[in-house]
This record gives sequence, C-alpha cells and structure tokens, in this order.
Amino acid sequence: ASQPTHGTPCPSRKAYWQEFGYEIQGVLPWYYDEHIRLRCDLYVKGMPGSRYLYFWSKNWTEEPGGHRSSGYLPNGNPMGINPHVQSLPTVNWTMPPFSSFFGGDGARLDVSLVFPRPKLPVAVIFNKYTKEFDVPYNFLDVDTLRSLLTVLSPVYQVVYVRMEAAKLMDRSESVPFRDKEMIRAEYPDTVLLDDVYDETTMDYNLLMFGISARSSLFVSVQGGNSVIASLWGVPNFIYAVKGKEINLGGFRYGWYGKLSGCDVPESLVTVYDRRATLVKEVWKWLHCGVRDEKNGTSVGYIPVQQVPLLERAVYEKGFDPNKNR
Repeated sequence: ASQPTHGTPCPSRKAYWQEFGYEIQGVLPWYYDEHIRLRCDLYVKGMPGSRYLYFWSKNWTEEPGGHRSSGYLPNGNPMGINPHVQSLPTVNWTMPPFSSFFGGDGARLDVSLVFPRPKLPVAVIFNKYTKEFDVPYNFLDVDTLRSLLTVLSPVYQVVYVRMEAAKLMDRSESVPFRDKEMIRAEYPDTVLLDDVYDETTMDYNLLMFGISARSSLFVSVQGGNSVIASLWGVPNFIYAVKGKEINLGGFRYGWYGKLSGCDVPESLVTVYDRRATLVKEVWKWLHCGVRDEKNGTSVGYIPVQQVPLLERAVYEKGFDPNKNR
C-alpha cells in the first residue's frame, strides 16, 4: 500500500544505482519531500528490490539489470553530491515515515510463525564481511558475535543479518566467514535472516524493514546497514574503523540519530572502533539502568560518545583481518 494519490504528477525521477545508504540518506528524503510539499505523485524508476523504499509512490516501476556502485548523489538534491556532510538539510529534505508504515497496525510484521520466541523484544545485529579496499575491515568477528549473543539472547529475540555480495547487487566481494555456522550451532534461538527469506515469494527489503520496525535495539557496522539501523529511533551501536563517515560525515558530526525523525537523544546512535567497548556498552544498556524512585520505573542507560571519532585510533590494537575467517 502507499499514500493516497494527489492527482498531480511530480517530475519523473531516474533509478538511483549508487550506494544503498546514499539512497536512504540523500535520495529518498528529497523525493518524499517533493511528494508532500508539492502535493504531487512521484514517477520514479528503481532498481530491483527497491519498491518498498518508495512505498509512498503510486508510480514506481522497476529498472532491471545492473549493480550498485560507488558514486555520488544526483545533482540538485539538498545534501549536495556527497552525503558526508556536517549536518542534515533543513529544507527540501524529509525522511519518509518508515516507522509508521512498517510498524503500524496495518503493516506490522507478524513474527509469531518465524521467531522461536515471539514474545520477547527484538534485537537486530547487522554485519558484513566483504573486501573493503583490500581486506574486510568493518566487521564483527566471530568472537565478538559470540559475546554479543551471550549478552543479548537471554533478553531479546535476536535476528542476525549478513547479506552475501550477490544479494546486495553491488560490486563488493564476500569472502568465507564462519559466523553463521557458529550461530546455528551455539545459539539456535537466533534467527538468521537467510533462513527466513525466500527469494521466490518474498521482497527482501520489505522483510528486513518489517523486522527492523519491530526492533528495540540494533548493533551494526559501517555502511548502508548502519543507516538502516538508525531509522527507527532506538539504540544503534555501530562498529567502524574505516570509512569517510568517521572523518567527514555522520559519524564525525553525530547526526545519524536524526535520521529517524524522532525526538530522541542523538546519543542513541553511537560509534565504536573497539569491538570490546561496543559489547561493554551494549551490556551497560541492558544492566545499568537508573531507577526512578518517584514512580518506580527504570530509566535506561544512555551511551555517550565520549571521545571524538577524529582523535581515535584508526585500527583496533592487534587488528587481524584474517582472524575467524
């Protein structure tokens, strides 16, 4: 379903074939703002799998073929051609209401048949293990995943998401990694998105956004997945050691928390270049709440970006890209 038609066509827009995170940050808010500001119906072509990114468009058509690649934002958009900016635009830029669409009563995903523990709150771990420049850098290794699942599994229904390069439809190259084997063997109640997704009957982004809308906590890594995890107004713990976001963009200037459009502290989205520190902060979030004696409620621990990213080490001490392959 999409929003009601306005009856007046907007200018036609070409399909965007660059990075997925760029499309969410710079293209979707621009087109959606035009849709609501001009009260017109957007005509847009999109790459395969992008239909539900444009759920509000009555006139979306698929442009088949091709792969995503690195590049820039389209000319004329309010962020400029590069999304690594100091602040988000304040005019002609409105993030589509992903939470209300994917999490509303009419579209809320029924997880009772696919989650082993459907009554628990959901936590999503996004990961990747692809070659970045020469070797993988921004990834959660197997030992870190084991630590995170030990912390999260007693409290949450955990969903683990790591897409292979072929499904990403970009030019990244996946390399062997033993994460999913470990999870299936040691944490059988964890849901692997691979095991739920059926490419013959399901839309991948619809499934992923439907699960994300139900999540109460995210752990993610640098890249488009950290953008997705920042759209919902809940804690997002990001691991990043390499990328332009660290020195030039959203990580450096702390605006990822504003992508949700919710009135939440920006510190709900925090970035770490130490895996052990990230796990510790997740543990604190779960166990270090402050009790409000006036009404008996518990106020959650708020993670704080204590050290400016620009001043931190680029790599973890003892970083070994071959570990846990």
